[in-house]
Amino acid sequence: MSAVALAACSGPPTGNIAVDAAPFDSGSLVDARPTLPDGSADFSIDMGRSQIDLSIGEETFAAESCELDPGEQCVGAAGDRRVLRFSVETLNLGDANIELGLPDDNPNYEFSQCHGHFHFRGYASYRLLSKEGLEILVGRKQAFCLLDSEPYTDDATPERTYNCLNQGLSAGWADVYTADLPCQFLDITDVPDGDYTLEVAVNPDGLLQDSDSTNNLGSIPVRIGDPELETPTEDCPALAPRYLDRIQRECAWDFVGNFDCEPGTQTGAGCTQNCGVGTCTGDPMLRVCDAAEPNCTSGVALGANDNRCGGACPLASGFLCPDSGQLAVYSAASEHGQPYECTIAISEGPLSP
Repeated sequence: MSAVALAACSGPPTGNIAVDAAPFDSGSLVDARPTLPDGSADFSIDMGRSQIDLSIGEETFAAESCELDPGEQCVGAAGDRRVLRFSVETLNLGDANIELGLPDDNPNYEFSQCHGHFHFRGYASYRLLSKEGLEILVGRKQAFCLLDSEPYTDDATPERTYNCLNQGLSAGWADVYTADLPCQFLDITDVPDGDYTLEVAVNPDGLLQDSDSTNNLGSIPVRIGDPELETPTEDCPALAPRYLDRIQRECAWDFVGNFDCEPGTQTGAGCTQNCGVGTCTGDPMLRVCDAAEPNCTSGVALGANDNRCGGACPLASGFLCPDSGQLAVYSAASEHGQPYECTIAISEGPLSP
């Protein structure tokens, strides 16, 4: 992974387009700007999260999976697919809140079968471009539940205002869609290895009030076929702690080892003396995958945890031991670069919260 690059949009390039999902009908949406308050809301994108959480992995989608639902269609077909996962952090850098309100009877909303709540349609769009700037892959225009995820600017209000039932984005706040969420990826199954650019646009159709549309586009370089994107153990790029000190990051994890379990039984892996499952010092976090998975990304993890049982030590639990009978366990410092020790133990059956 390399340094974040922000790009200004000067119009879509032309070229061969490989569509990985059904076309998006932006003509069915209604201009939402008249419903917003006076002021200067300003949409923008921070691509730091996209870079830190970037991964490539093989995932299997059943024919009945929500990713293939007609309302989602974010994967090209059922079966084994190669996907590029990334987080997206959109911002309101203006001095006015973006108020969307209740999704009831609003044509700009759709119910997401994958996420289980209403999304504002066409909030963001994703593309993969060649080195020459030509479109290689066009993802569906992504719908979001627009909410206050975390404060972004120093003058942001300290309390959240908006959620999935009352949607919007407060001035100075960020809405973060993490890479492990359903449909938070591009299906790159048919894309050859090579150097590309991942481009993310927020409010691409201008349906929401925005004082400055020149900062609505972000991009980062992607090398498909890079083995470092297929494992979470590579070094992290030099970015601020707000990007690094998160359990979704796809860098600076340590492979602890493979551990046996009884297939089909409820299982946990931990290093927390408070829960009686292993021991730890410092503040580690855990990620657990089926050892048969070639890439232990957040999108395929069986479980992940930072703090459990009232302490700083982790326990990932509540999942079933896979058919392989082996768990691949990874640990990492919750605060990137800080020392820790994590002695893993495996537990079967229900565990305390």
